[in-house]
Amino acid sequence: MKHGICTFVFFALITGMLAQEIPFLTEEEYTWLVNEISGDAAYEHIRYFTQFHRPRGGAPGLMEVAKYVEQKAHQFGLEEVKLIRQKATSTPWWNKYGELWLVKPFSQLIASTLQTPVHLADYSRSTHLEAEIVFVGRGTQEKDYQDKQVKEKIVLAYGSPSGVMKEAVWKRGARGILSYPDPSAPETRSLVRADQILTHPDQILWLRVPVKSKEG
Repeated sequence: MKHGICTFVFFALITGMLAQEIPFLTEEEYTWLVNEISGDAAYEHIRYFTQFHRPRGGAPGLMEVAKYVEQKAHQFGLEEVKLIRQKATSTPWWNKYGELWLVKPFSQLIASTLQTPVHLADYSRSTHLEAEIVFVGRGTQEKDYQDKQVKEKIVLAYGSPSGVMKEAVWKRGARGILSYPDPSAPETRSLVRADQILTHPDQILWLRVPVKSKEG
């Protein structure tokens, strides 16, 4: 019985494939096109691109990707291919390396840019510190800090990083921010559908902190 079902499904797929037509191509042109298109090759291009976090035009990863595209264009026989370098209009930023460790009551690596570059929010500042973590909820309002001391500590919040940075770092002297998505929070829903976070709890949002400090 299972064999009969599999045979029927296979026959249905073949029938559907034969029924497809592209009216503006001849059968010979269609055959040549199918022979030249490769999903594996396309995947290899994307896999190379994703080695580099390219948040802004001045990031070196963007130039590596541009060089790769130029090289492949020549390799595929395209003519008059030229890489045009332009001055970036935004503030350049990129990270060399970043890690987040839990050190007490045991040691555990929480995040690393070697594993996932967007673990580190764009425009994060260079630092090396060990500090206590304080949960502040949303972290973007005065009431979130009632009866909490965050000076020289790291805050854990689900609000927008820019708002948390303003309240925790600039106003109260916190040393850093840890951000996590809360499906019920309006800030999260504005970035990604809540059901996506519920079905993919390990999803990492691409976030950023303000480019400049409060002093400008």
